[in-house]
This record gives sequence, C-alpha cells and structure tokens, in this order.
Amino acid sequence: MIVLEAYTRQPKGKREARRLKRAGEVLGVVYGPATTPVPIRIKRAVFEKIFSSLSETEPIQLIIKSENEEVVSQKLVFLKSIQRDKITEVVVHVDFYEPMKGHKMRINVPIKVVGKPVG
Repeated sequence: MIVLEAYTRQPKGKREARRLKRAGEVLGVVYGPATTPVPIRIKRAVFEKIFSSLSETEPIQLIIKSENEEVVSQKLVFLKSIQRDKITEVVVHVDFYEPMKGHKMRINVPIKVVGKPVG
C-alpha cells in the first residue's frame, strides 16, 4: 500500500492557490459519501516520486497533517482524478475518494494481456 503525506489548507481563493502552486505544491481535495470535502496540499517532489505507481485501483494511506506537522487524520483513499497544466503537463490538482464501508464503488480496472493464446 502506498503511503502519502498531505497537509491541510484553507481555501482562500485564486491568489492563495497560485502562490502554493508556484511554491511547488500540488493542490487536492479528499471527499466521499460520509465525509465533508477536505482541501489538501502535497509537496510536488513527494508526489512526483510516487506518481508513476499510482492507479485508480490501488488504495492509498493518506496521512493528513496540520501546518505544525501534527497528524490530523489518516484516511484510506483511492485516486479519483488528476488535472494537469495544458502546456507543461505538470500535475496541478488531484482528487482522492474516501469510500464508505458497505458502499458500492465503481472502479476501472486495467486488463493486461500477456502471451499468445493456444491455437
């Protein structure tokens, strides 16, 4: 299971979002049927390291910390969507989905064909 650290952020508008992006942060949100949306930010260097191994089907242990490094919550989430800059193709926003126990969830599972069929 992938472990990812994120930090809480206060939604203060475009100016603050642009400042965070320029400072090397990836903005995001965690939402689900049983939770209120939580705006987060992730250090771009940390996100880029694990980005290649992320998929919609693998659960992620998301550790959300406050500004002073205290753990606010830990959530089991799935990657829902990724938004990229149109020109540079740098990741600018990610959505994480926190499922509810007993709640049905629809996930696209990639199928990889290996080898040749007999016959």
